[in-house]
Amino acid sequence: MTANTQYIKKQTTIQLIANFIIGGVIAYFMTKELPLVNLWLDTKNIAQTNISVDFIMGSFFMALILCFVYSMLTKKAKSKGELTSQKANAFFAGLPNKLTSRSFFVGAIFLLIFGFSAILIFTLFGIEGLSPSSFVILKAFLSGIQAALVTYIVINKELSC
Repeated sequence: MTANTQYIKKQTTIQLIANFIIGGVIAYFMTKELPLVNLWLDTKNIAQTNISVDFIMGSFFMALILCFVYSMLTKKAKSKGELTSQKANAFFAGLPNKLTSRSFFVGAIFLLIFGFSAILIFTLFGIEGLSPSSFVILKAFLSGIQAALVTYIVINKELSC
């Protein structure tokens, strides 16, 4: 197994596990006092956690931050000679080369994939809210999966620059 492959597997696994735990713990503490986590913002209590704002903001900002972090970490490892450049497939080659553009682009893509699509599914099935435990489980799984995917994509793109 090459150093690049080992690095990708290790970092993706770390992000999967870490963000599963972090996402679940944060969701638990945000919702433990609630009888129901509403899908939409409650105009009478705008500070109350709701699924739509959490998924929209979370999916965008997690992708944006991870893109910045892993682009810089991978670039640093490449400059030290720990990792080598590799040829990108068409998917990774299509991502913007500039770090800021790439970060916002990846954030926007994951906003569509995880944020809006989840809300659309909830709306289509008439789900108006979740129990706090269901929300915690869903948030933990989505956080872990999203972080692993973003990490995988960003590292592969950075190795092809």
